[in-house]
Amino acid sequence: MIPVLITLPFAVFGMVFQLSFITVGKAGFGAALSVMGGVLNIVLDWLFIAIFHWGLAGGAVVDFFAKNNAQVETIALYGFRIVATSFLMMAYNVFAFGWFTALNDGKTSAILSFCRTVIFMIAPVLILPGIFGMDGVWMSITAGEVLSILMSIFYFRKYRNMWSVKV
Repeated sequence: MIPVLITLPFAVFGMVFQLSFITVGKAGFGAALSVMGGVLNIVLDWLFIAIFHWGLAGGAVVDFFAKNNAQVETIALYGFRIVATSFLMMAYNVFAFGWFTALNDGKTSAILSFCRTVIFMIAPVLILPGIFGMDGVWMSITAGEVLSILMSIFYFRKYRNMWSVKV
């Protein structure tokens, strides 16, 4: 769990920057940065394994997964079933901050996006495993999406009179 917590801020800030580029009309630049990140990952993998000769550690991990393939598959399937409950909620939440962006309300869009990708991802990861064990790690994504939906509903209700059509 420690490696996840260490790398989580980088993943979150990557998502925030990606969404920021989309918000300001530079989606192509954000996509290019994502591709460069993938290429950098490939290069660093090669560098650490081939050049720095950390291949034994990498080989040990591959060997572990090869020998325990059925067990890993069972764990992954179990976790996917829990995480899959959040997919429709993710779509709603992305729609919500996209809606406010389209209406030129960048402040509300940024608040929703920031809370969803930072606060509502970190808090459940820190709290739920202490209560539910490993299941809490899987449930943290869904919990974050639920919190984000509640916040989106709050803002939709708060600004609902702004969208009424007067004939």
